[in-house]
Amino acid sequence: MVSQIMEELHLTGKDNLRVAYPKGTFRLPKQLRATQGLLAGLSVLCLVMLGCSQLRLPKIDANGKGLFVTGDSTEVTRPFQDTEKVRDLPSPLPKPAFRKPDQGNQAAPDTLTETNSDNPITPGMIWVSPKVMAAPIGSAVVLKAGIVGSKKQLLPGQKLEWTIAEGSPGIIESAGGGNPNTFRWLFPKYGNQASESYAHTTTAERAEVVHQDTVEYDDDIGVARGEGWTVISSEQKGTTEVLVGASTETNWDRQYQKILVHWIDAQWQFPTSVSGNAGSDQVLTTTVTRPSDNIPLSGWTIRYKLVSNRKATLSSPSNNEQLDTIDVTTDANGQAAIRVTPNGNQAGVVYVTTEVIRPADISLETPALVVGESTSVVTWNAPGLTVEAASPKIVEFGKTMNCVVTVSNPGNQTATNVSVVQSLPPGLSLDSSNPIANVTGNQIVWSFGDLAPQTQKQLTIRYTTSEVGASNLNFLVTCEEGLQTEADSLTNIVTSPLEITIEGPRLAKLGDDLQFQILLHNTSTQPIAGLQLMESLGPGLIHISKSNPLGNPTVRKLAFQSRTIEPNSTTAKAISMRASRAGTLCHTLTATLANGLVVEKQVCVEVSAPIQPQDQTVPVIKATIIESDNKQNWEVGETRTKRFQISNQSKQPITNVTIKATLPQALQPQLASEGHRSEGPSIVLDIPTLLAGQTRTLVVQILAEDSGNDFTLEMDVTGDATQRVTKSELITIHANSASNPLDLSPPANPQPAIESAEPKIPANNEPLPNLDLPDLNPDSGDESPTSETADDATTDSDDSSEESTQVTPPSDDLPNPVLQDVPTNEDAAETTPPSPLEGKEADQDTFPLTLPPADDSENPVDQAPENNVEIPPQEPTRTLTVPEQESTNIDAPADPDTATENNEPALNEAEGEPVDVPTETPDVIKNPEANPARQSVLSSKVITLNNPITIGDENIYFVYVQNNDDLPVHKIAIQVTASEHLKIIALTQKGTDSTAFENAIDPIQRRVTLPVITELKPDESVIPYQINVQSQRAGKASLKVTIHADELTTPIQLEQDVLINLAD
Repeated sequence: MVSQIMEELHLTGKDNLRVAYPKGTFRLPKQLRATQGLLAGLSVLCLVMLGCSQLRLPKIDANGKGLFVTGDSTEVTRPFQDTEKVRDLPSPLPKPAFRKPDQGNQAAPDTLTETNSDNPITPGMIWVSPKVMAAPIGSAVVLKAGIVGSKKQLLPGQKLEWTIAEGSPGIIESAGGGNPNTFRWLFPKYGNQASESYAHTTTAERAEVVHQDTVEYDDDIGVARGEGWTVISSEQKGTTEVLVGASTETNWDRQYQKILVHWIDAQWQFPTSVSGNAGSDQVLTTTVTRPSDNIPLSGWTIRYKLVSNRKATLSSPSNNEQLDTIDVTTDANGQAAIRVTPNGNQAGVVYVTTEVIRPADISLETPALVVGESTSVVTWNAPGLTVEAASPKIVEFGKTMNCVVTVSNPGNQTATNVSVVQSLPPGLSLDSSNPIANVTGNQIVWSFGDLAPQTQKQLTIRYTTSEVGASNLNFLVTCEEGLQTEADSLTNIVTSPLEITIEGPRLAKLGDDLQFQILLHNTSTQPIAGLQLMESLGPGLIHISKSNPLGNPTVRKLAFQSRTIEPNSTTAKAISMRASRAGTLCHTLTATLANGLVVEKQVCVEVSAPIQPQDQTVPVIKATIIESDNKQNWEVGETRTKRFQISNQSKQPITNVTIKATLPQALQPQLASEGHRSEGPSIVLDIPTLLAGQTRTLVVQILAEDSGNDFTLEMDVTGDATQRVTKSELITIHANSASNPLDLSPPANPQPAIESAEPKIPANNEPLPNLDLPDLNPDSGDESPTSETADDATTDSDDSSEESTQVTPPSDDLPNPVLQDVPTNEDAAETTPPSPLEGKEADQDTFPLTLPPADDSENPVDQAPENNVEIPPQEPTRTLTVPEQESTNIDAPADPDTATENNEPALNEAEGEPVDVPTETPDVIKNPEANPARQSVLSSKVITLNNPITIGDENIYFVYVQNNDDLPVHKIAIQVTASEHLKIIALTQKGTDSTAFENAIDPIQRRVTLPVITELKPDESVIPYQINVQSQRAGKASLKVTIHADELTTPIQLEQDVLINLAD
């Protein structure tokens, strides 16, 4: 092989060296003749390294007239075995006497399975596919083989030998394994080679598609890892016997495998796919002929089989039995036909597989073989009709009910003049419908026109109930093609046992507080249990409560819980709202009974705008930026609170007020007031109505990140019919080495043994836990910040309170922490006297930073989203002192005829508000007066991931501990106890093996005892413990943490509360 390559190098003339290539020549200039010896040496070395066993090279011309002497040659022999693979490089080290068999590919998909128990697959054998096959003369077939490894996998890189037995018809057209590598691409004659009767191939290194030397893709061959292949063809009838071996491979079992290819002088024409009218028989015909003389072949077997469904049967002229599989013999015309009969008169499709079976030939000792296979599609064309009716199972007598009828055409033809007919049942009368109905007496007809295939139309009907009892709604659908179908829907009309009365004002002014009394009366003789109540607020109404007197405009639905109402008893509930726009404002109470009956009651209020005096002046808004302390300069890493406060200086309300605080790049917001939204570097608070004399504040906690001079902090206030107000403040930030006060990350000194990593500070745009500040309304009596409570009074029974749940719109964004606005002494000097409604609670609304903008739709459902937040390091606990505030009433029984003015509030009992964000509770030391100064050595906190949650949900608590003292703290013992609402299911710590916490959770899963920390050095912190819990019952759940240490005279006690709601 190498000698043939080298003979292609020759000289032409004295002055130039010409090198011949298949596509032409190129010339080397005279200057390169001095390097002829070097080129010759490099050529010999490269060819030896490429792996030829014997190299025959022309002798070098010593006279210098050329590279080689014509005619003479030099033979070079290398001492390497011929069995070495092409990919193996030569080595001077001796080869072992026996080579270890290849382990093969470990991938399961490459494992061979024993499909024939008579010829089991064993390591070392040659696997072939197929073993026996038949093909028409003039065609070509692909045969595959490979060597089986020890784990029944085909081995890559193995040399196979293919031989056509002497006397067999057919030739080898091509052979190979995978696509050629670089070496075989440069030297295609090495590696896979084929003659007409012999070929040797190397099995593929990977699964791939082998491309042939054509521009077509249909002749490409797909090979799996470890497969070799060859293409055989024949122009004459007979059987080709192919022997496959691997004489150069040491792991071969020396057993040749034989493949038989039967070449037949026949060709066939399969039946084509057919279609016809529904219910008609369809005929499939297969024709077999001899191509050499085009004579029909009789006596061949054609097998027809139905595939995957029973929508039709097969029969033949000689066999009328309805079958799924039938064999038919070709007649004198070489044809075999069958009938396909559908089982119904509907549109449908069936698939029929056709197999051509060559009869056995005794003279040639060949068995009957399947030589061809195809699948035909038989389609029956017809329209189809289906109908579905849906109505409520139970409705209240005297009310209206809706029914939806859906008519579909599942066929493949158009259904013409489709109509729906109904005989109106007793107790119902037609109120309206879409499309409009044609009513004749008790008969109602709706015309749909034509219904295209694979489409549907809907009919919406509203009925008025007039009789108590069961009503069956029957609908009959027909079309011109003669199809018809019907559907029924049963509705039970009952007298409602619940009577709802809502007492409250019907006239009000813009900004008035409206109190409504809801009376639920049981008129039946049976108790009403499991009653679910939902209050839906229309546009312009804002729910208010004592704990949130300003209300949350995003809350549009309130869910109530009601106890069992005894027969002939009445339960009362109170709810308060504020009118934020003029016009007709409505709210609806929906009561759902245990049997599914829904009872609704709607009440509307006419709200008028205040009459403005003739000498009306433009409303004035006063804006002020208030600092939490009087320091003029900031330091990098310092956190401060800014209060952007506005007050209405006029005697009329101002609508659509917006407070916009824009921070420079050096300042990053950390926390902000409830209801805010973010616009780039700005924090915005929208106020629907700012009443006369009212004060509102946007509170933002800010972290200084970069140093510099003259940073501008801007405040922008806008509102309807008022002038724009802007304020600005210059800020200077000094650089220092102080760390972020929010950072609990441990220093670089060694950590305690139980800690292996430190908590990360989340990025500014990531959610932080909120600060759950002390109760700003000590007289409210509402212990749960996440539930809304309403007054209940039951006639003939003791008064008791019922709970309602305020539902907030779900958000796709993760919430940020909440900062509550706490009045300061500076505020007192700037603010105007607040209205009696606002009192000192006017600015205590808080909500997370970077919440998405409030949903402007009128019916968001107030639900608590799931929050996945990264827990930040601890911030030193701050104690906030709030002046004691007077209690006000919000939900007292309302005067049904008048509205309550803002200067006469009646804030009776708190209804609560939801907490939609993770809640961080500041440290609560149970007996602070008993703690000496030494108690400050440990800083600790408990954070919960989600609050509120639902029964069955899982939640995570994080426990932080840090030594803030100058001396180490020893023998720190931590114990965690859960209330009966929670079950502790896991305890983990990043970087700590789970075995360290074995038996830490007690058997009843209510208490955790953490391993004792031997020593916590100064400024060290413990990686947060993660306590996984699962909610078990509704209510206010708590997790208590008790910390003991040698240096603590009194244990530290922490508590974190979470509200658990009932599942929907």
